[in-house]
Formats: sequence, C-alpha cells, structure tokens
Amino acid sequence: MSKPSFIGMRFRERVLIVTTFPIAAFAFSVVRSVLFGGGFLPLMVLLLLALLTFAEIFNAFEIRRVNWALKSSIAPPARPWFVSGFWTWDGAKERITSVRSWFVFIYVAAAAFFSSLGIGLMVCAWIAFVVLLFATKVFTPGDWSQTFSVSDPDMTGHVDAHVGNGAVNLVFTHLDRGQAQVIDHLSWNYTSRATIAIALGFIALSWALVPVISRQIRELATSLLGDSGAVESFTSRLSNWIERRKQGRAAKS
Repeated sequence: MSKPSFIGMRFRERVLIVTTFPIAAFAFSVVRSVLFGGGFLPLMVLLLLALLTFAEIFNAFEIRRVNWALKSSIAPPARPWFVSGFWTWDGAKERITSVRSWFVFIYVAAAAFFSSLGIGLMVCAWIAFVVLLFATKVFTPGDWSQTFSVSDPDMTGHVDAHVGNGAVNLVFTHLDRGQAQVIDHLSWNYTSRATIAIALGFIALSWALVPVISRQIRELATSLLGDSGAVESFTSRLSNWIERRKQGRAAKS
C-alpha cells in the first residue's frame, strides 16, 4: 500500500474527521437514548441487546472506513462475536458480557468528542482564511448598511450595522437591558495587523491539531475496535480483579 503524499495525507485526515463526526454523533445519540433515555424496561432491554448485537456490524464498518480514509491497516477482530441466538438466554448473557460491544460504545463517545473538536477547528480555520483575504485586501467588500431590531424580554432596541473603509461598525440605539449598562457602539478594523495575526494563528492551530485529532481517532479504532489485544488484556485484568475480590471476601469470612 503506497504512502500518501504530505498534501494527500492532510486531505485524508480531514476526510476522516468530516466523515466521523456525523456517524459518531448519530451513533452516540442512539446509544445515549437507549442507555439513559428511560422507558418501558423490557423494551429498553431488547433495544440494548439489539445495539450490542449491531455493534459487531458497526465495528467492521468503522474499521473499513478508517482504513479507507487514512490508508491504514487496522486488523479487524475475528467474527462472529456471538455463538448463541439473539432470543435465547445464553445469547442475552453473551451480548451483555461482550467486552467488544461495550468497547464500541466507548469508541462512539470518544470519536464523537474528538471529531467535533476537529470540525470546530476546521470551521474556524476557514473563517480565518476568509477574514485573512479581506484583511490583506485580496477582496474588498463594498459599503453595506443594515438596521436590525432587537425585541426580546431581556433586551430591546436597534442595532445599526455598517461595513466599509476596512472596518465593521455596530451602533446600538435605544438598547435597554434593565439596570445593566450597555455599550453604545462596537468597531472592528478587520484590516489591522492584530486581525491578520489572529487569523494566521487560527489557521496554524488547525494545521497543527487536525493531524493530532485524526491520529487519535485512528488509535481509538485500533485499540477499541481492532484486533490489538486490548479486549483480551482488559478481560484478563477484570477477571483477575474479580478473582482477587472473591479471595479477599473468602479470607474475611
């Protein structure tokens, strides 16, 4: 498998984050609603068992997607995960005690968190890039004015917005917020050196952190989804801890 170029890898990292966010966010919302949403208990138990079963399919899909996005080679775990049927008591116990299925849930939560950070950084970088184009006068906006009415239980008045001469001016007229003091105007010189420096800073921050976030998502997929031995290690440690607890209780009795 050929290694992507520098630019190609940066593109693939962004593709991974952009595709991870909607998938992980939706999956996390489903898992959260089943685990913490409440409802008719037998139905929620059935939904939980269904999610634990579907985790095997989701695991395989995510490994293929991450490998495709980054041209990585994460090894999938052996399948099938479950031997007993879904509607049997042994099948229910098998799914409830499946460490791999619960690791998929942990992956979904972590991937949703990191991909949301990545999306936020990329959006800020694009906004900073557009601001930089105006700040360096590559593009010069024409004069623009607009008046907005503010009608809210906590604040009323008018806001006059004007863009022109390299600045954005906001003038607040008859703005009343009870006893609080409200400033009467704001002015932002978007062609200033400070604006250019801040915009470059956001772009540099995105370029520096997006690869880190992408690698973190890949590591999550490797350790929590892949055949890395993490599940076996966790299961062994958990079994040893339970055994020590049993021995301690037996010694006390």
